[in-house]
Amino acid sequence: MKKKLILSTGILFSMLVAGNCYAAAGDIQGEFKLDEMVVTASRIEKKDIDVPAMTQVYNEKDIERTGATNVMDFMYNVLGAEVLDTTAPAKNGVHFRGTGSSSRMRTSALIMLNGIPINIQGRADISAIPVTAIKRIEVLNGGGSVLYGTDALDGMVNIILKDTVKNRLYGGFGTHGYREGGIAIQADKLSLAYDGRKISERGHDGILGNSNVPTKVRYGGKYDSSNYFAHLVPDEHLDVVYMQRDYSNDYFYRGPSGYNDPDAESRLLNVKYKNKNLNVSTYWKDYELSIVNDKTGLTTDNWSKVYGIDINNKFDIRKASIIVGGNFDSERMAQTKGTYRRTQDTTAIYMLLDAPVSEKTSVSVGGRHVYISDLGNKFCPQFNVLHKLDENSSLFLNVNKAFRTPLAEELFGNAGHGYTGNLALRPEEGWLSEIGWKKQFDDKSVKIAVFNMDIKNRISKDATKTFVNNDKFKNTGVEALYEQNIDSKWKYNVGMTYSNPKEKSAAKGWTQADYKFMGTAGIHYQLDKYNASLNVQYYGLQTPSSKDKDAVNFNFNMGYKFDKNSSVIFRVKNIADSDKSFESCGSQLPKRAVSLTYYLDF
Repeated sequence: MKKKLILSTGILFSMLVAGNCYAAAGDIQGEFKLDEMVVTASRIEKKDIDVPAMTQVYNEKDIERTGATNVMDFMYNVLGAEVLDTTAPAKNGVHFRGTGSSSRMRTSALIMLNGIPINIQGRADISAIPVTAIKRIEVLNGGGSVLYGTDALDGMVNIILKDTVKNRLYGGFGTHGYREGGIAIQADKLSLAYDGRKISERGHDGILGNSNVPTKVRYGGKYDSSNYFAHLVPDEHLDVVYMQRDYSNDYFYRGPSGYNDPDAESRLLNVKYKNKNLNVSTYWKDYELSIVNDKTGLTTDNWSKVYGIDINNKFDIRKASIIVGGNFDSERMAQTKGTYRRTQDTTAIYMLLDAPVSEKTSVSVGGRHVYISDLGNKFCPQFNVLHKLDENSSLFLNVNKAFRTPLAEELFGNAGHGYTGNLALRPEEGWLSEIGWKKQFDDKSVKIAVFNMDIKNRISKDATKTFVNNDKFKNTGVEALYEQNIDSKWKYNVGMTYSNPKEKSAAKGWTQADYKFMGTAGIHYQLDKYNASLNVQYYGLQTPSSKDKDAVNFNFNMGYKFDKNSSVIFRVKNIADSDKSFESCGSQLPKRAVSLTYYLDF
């Protein structure tokens, strides 16, 4: 295992050495990433280098360079993002810092659209968002419950939309019966987009679980999805977004006990009003999941509807800025449509003060007081310090408390999977801290952070598949990211996370909760009409109970532009055709998939 880890680490970081060799012969570009503006960390627009947190910012050109067709595809390029794009759609999501153990529900980090959280039941359908509509993506590794509430426990992804989209028509095909097609249209101030995808067979044959008696199964069958997107920006004050995603599988797991056939729909409507420093956001979200087992006939339905409002205002007092806001959120959850077993209302007030204390040092302090029906009061404080070493480098300290409320499936169970719910579950909550350094050069940037997480009431499944609150979850680790523009054609990035995620339960004591090492690397090429991108994710030192101790995923794409209005992209996902399981999901990657897509702008 140590040899594999050393070899994989060497492969990832050899790209860094090679990059320096190329740079000597190339034309170094002057612009770089830490000049990008960030709003997610504090709701106040700042340069990346002035933000006291581990942040990553990707603009429209960065996203286009990767060849990604949606946000889920793009997340493979993000440091520390554990992207669960598996054969089980209900398990898909994005995690950070080792929080996605397979003994838990597959909750995602907090996903936001123009600063409005879109998670419902711990997940967000980010594959429904077309990249043509995206202005930039901001990623924050770490907690953010003070400003954004539940689910901001391990990381946040904020997708900032453009006001308009390109008129575009596209279609493609690939292996395993893959077909895709879509259209995006700008009609005055209204953006409309549709995307449809289907595939005949996604998964590998495999062995169920870690039993000494092998049980042959197959993961992933026929898959269909339809995504609808509308974005209206009538003036500088109002912004309206509607999204809908429908998907179905013939099965996502087939074995001796039959197969599970899931159908799901998700819808959301966000309305945002902005007038100078005042922001008012209202939202409505709806999620329906139905799973039927063909042999047992057991049906599992999960229904959740959410509506809410968030109001905040920024006050500038001399050199200081204060964000003051309030939020009301109501979620109705059930396992039978129309018969809601629980309503969970959340009311919160929050404040964040950001002020300089010297020419080079600034401090942020804030807090969020939350009342959750049936679960009581919570208070989450936050404290940040940023010290500028010079114009191009900074040190930061970030300490905050975050929380996550239980999901409907954790409360009520899941008959299809044999999970038992627990209405007595308490919210996960705990302290998160990090200290880091950022350095910006003309052609490259470096970011390093050491972090610690100490969470109590960790929700997971016990030996009887009942959801319980374990005593503790802890993780201490280091993250590093290096990016460089080699010349006007080549660009690459290398990142790694090494940590020790562990959880404590009454039955087992302290045990490893997730993988300890994760490496990411990507290299991108662009010249005139050609572009290409190769990225890799490596997960190592998974838990002792995992049947696969490490897992690697390679993805490649290459594009050619015929003229200013037409182009084609060739993609290969899971190049090595890996059938290994990712510990945090307990499910396999889809088979190697090759596809070709043609785009026509008009």
